[in-house]
Amino acid sequence: MALWPHQCCQVSHTDNRDRDGWCPECEQVWLALELKRVAYESVLTSTSTRGLSACVPPVSVGEGQVTPCLTVQGRQPVDGGGLSILRLMDTLFPETPRLWPPPAVTPAEVTTMVQAMERTLPGDARPCDRARFLYVSNRNVLPDPLPRHVFESVCDRIDLLLAKHDGPFFCGTQLSAADVAWAPYLERYAVMLPLLHEGLQLRRGRWAHLEHWYAAMDSVPVYACRIKGSEASWRKVLARPPWWPTGWATGMGKAQGTSERALCRWEIRRAHRFGQHGPMGRVRA
Repeated sequence: MALWPHQCCQVSHTDNRDRDGWCPECEQVWLALELKRVAYESVLTSTSTRGLSACVPPVSVGEGQVTPCLTVQGRQPVDGGGLSILRLMDTLFPETPRLWPPPAVTPAEVTTMVQAMERTLPGDARPCDRARFLYVSNRNVLPDPLPRHVFESVCDRIDLLLAKHDGPFFCGTQLSAADVAWAPYLERYAVMLPLLHEGLQLRRGRWAHLEHWYAAMDSVPVYACRIKGSEASWRKVLARPPWWPTGWATGMGKAQGTSERALCRWEIRRAHRFGQHGPMGRVRA
């Protein structure tokens, strides 16, 4: 259940999201519901069964991509991706705090910062439910991370975006849908990039505006205490393969001369590095 009941909303709104907490788009919708203080019920769907345990499962888009689904009282289920649902939130819940835009911010400013994601995040990265914008897009069984300079360039551009307004958030002093859109990816980057490239720290040093954004998001209670995944959880996500979309790995090991024993040794090395212990799944902070 949501932390924040709202006087105009009955608990008849349903948020369908992935059980493991890996899907960034599911996190966008989840965070928006919490920020808007909507009373809702969560239906957790296994990414492996594609919704067999859910009444209205997430929508599968391409190979290995899962998007959230939001069922609002008196309406047909809303799906099509986290940003699509996020864009409709102010219309669906008009008496809740606005995100697109918040007070003193124009809709165009929010839209510009949301659309900048597509131009800023690596467009040639391997598609994956739980490790997006991290690995080289090829069909190798053992993936390589994107080069360090790619991530540094991405962070340079994000820092410039944040510098365009006075205040720690993407649109200035007010948290907006732009921050909701960016949060799942930057949350993962802060933990995962130092694991892929030694010393690549996003929260101190080179990117001052990005560092201030992280601190500002950590001061938002519903994000820091309920939505944000812990460092241990994101280390676990990187600890074990596969990072390829559904169906890519079939028959690939023998074709590329990669034995199961070699893959097992590789898994053990990664597990030691990333601190994998116990079952997979996301651990909340």
